[in-house]
Amino acid sequence: MQLSIRGVNEVYLSAMDTPDLIYVQRIDKFKRLEALMKEINKRMEKSLDNSVEKVPVDGGGDCSEDGSATEGGMTDKSKASVRQWNPGSYCLAKLLLDETWYRGKIVEQVKSEKLVYTVFFLDYGDLEDIAGEDIYPIWDDALQLPFQAIECRLYGVLPTDETWNQDVGNTMWDICNENEGKRILDATVKSKELSDSLTAVEYYNIELRFNAATPSSLSCTSCDLSVNLVLQGLALPSEDIVQRMFPTSQDIESVSGKCKEYYQAKDDDVKLQLVKDISNITSNIIKRFV
Repeated sequence: MQLSIRGVNEVYLSAMDTPDLIYVQRIDKFKRLEALMKEINKRMEKSLDNSVEKVPVDGGGDCSEDGSATEGGMTDKSKASVRQWNPGSYCLAKLLLDETWYRGKIVEQVKSEKLVYTVFFLDYGDLEDIAGEDIYPIWDDALQLPFQAIECRLYGVLPTDETWNQDVGNTMWDICNENEGKRILDATVKSKELSDSLTAVEYYNIELRFNAATPSSLSCTSCDLSVNLVLQGLALPSEDIVQRMFPTSQDIESVSGKCKEYYQAKDDDVKLQLVKDISNITSNIIKRFV
C-alpha cells in the first residue's frame, strides 16, 4: 500500500513507536479491510469450533512456501503447535488482547521454552510475540487485499535527547486516537526514503495535520502535529519547522532578545512584563497553525 505523493492523503494512525517510526492506514481502503477482518474471524471461529480441526503441520506437504494453506496434511488443533514457521512467512495470528485474528508476517522465532514468534501485523504495524498455537496458515484469498500498514516518519521533529522519550509516543497516540476513537489525519508526503526496518522496503516522511472532520476535545496548540509536539516541549524542530514557526528574522530576534533581557533583569515587575511580551509573541505564532 502506498501514499499519494501529490495532494493530501486522509489516514488513520494505526501504530507507532516514536515519531521516527509510525504506521498509517488509508481511509479510502479501510472499509475493505474491515470486511476482510470480519470474514477472516468468521472463518477462523467456524474452523476452531469444530471438534477436529484441519490445521496444517510440518512434513505434510500442507503449506505453500509463503505460509498460505493448501489441501492435505491436516490434523487436529492439539498438534498444530509443533508447526515451525520460517521468517518472512505470511500467516494469521491471534492477538490475545482482543482475541482477534489478523494478517501477519513472521519476523523471527523468540528464544523461549515454548514455541513463540515475533509477528508483524501487516495491516496495523504492530510487532507482537505470539505463541505458536495462536498462529495459523493464511488462505490465498485473504492475501488479495494489499497490506494496509504504511511505514512513515513524522516530518520536521527531532528528539530533545539522544533518543525519543516514550512520553512523546504516548502523547502522540492519545491525541490521534482520542477516547479509543480514530481521528482522521491529513498526511502530506514530503519525501520517500529507503527503509532499513525488517518490515518495509521504503517509508514516507509525512506532515500530519488534524482533519476538521474529527475535532478534538483535548487541548492542542496547533493542528500541525509536528508543531504541536514542539510547542509542548516534546520535540525539537528541524530547520524547516523553525522557519515556518518564525517566518521572519524579526520573530526570532524578538523572542531571543526578550529572553536575554529576562535573564539579565533584576526587577520582578520588569521580568513579569517580559514574560507577558514573550507570551504575546508566541501566542501570535501559535495562531498561524490553528
